[in-house]
Amino acid sequence: MWRYPKRAIPPIQVVELAKGENLQVDISLEENLVSFTIKPDPADANVRVLNIPDTYQPGMKLEPGRYKIEVSKKGYETTTGWVEVKQGQDFYSTVALKPVSGAIYGKTYTDPTTGMEFVYVKGGCYPMGDTFGDGDKDEKPVHEVCVDDLYVGKYEVTQDESDRSFIRLRPCVSRWQLVLHPGVLAGG
Repeated sequence: MWRYPKRAIPPIQVVELAKGENLQVDISLEENLVSFTIKPDPADANVRVLNIPDTYQPGMKLEPGRYKIEVSKKGYETTTGWVEVKQGQDFYSTVALKPVSGAIYGKTYTDPTTGMEFVYVKGGCYPMGDTFGDGDKDEKPVHEVCVDDLYVGKYEVTQDESDRSFIRLRPCVSRWQLVLHPGVLAGG
């Protein structure tokens, strides 16, 4: 049985009849849904239509109207925007995502001694200091700081992981430095 979509129910006309009168009604249901397709690049990116409850499927049927689209994939900038679907016109659009600059996703390192996980971060330069003008005196002047590529801990360092790192590093560093600067040494 074909069901008219809830969002597309035509207006109802109420007619009052006197006892014994007959009413003849000709009903013409015109399907006003159009095919809706977003072709993402890369092809395996996730497409969502944010203002409807249905899960996006290429070629899905939608009513004419405005739809908010989100296209995303790990390692790429997420793109969102509004599209207009018009009566009688199937909708087809390509959305090309931009790779996140400087990211090398999936490049990780697990320390064999501690089991700690690290992720790669591309180096670069950034302004360091009070860039908003409301900081303390020791945050001025703003100056450029450059860092090399590095691996940073994926998760917060636990006390147990920190202790295991100390043991491994003890021959290289004095006890005083280990106690005062454990965060600097945890990655080894």
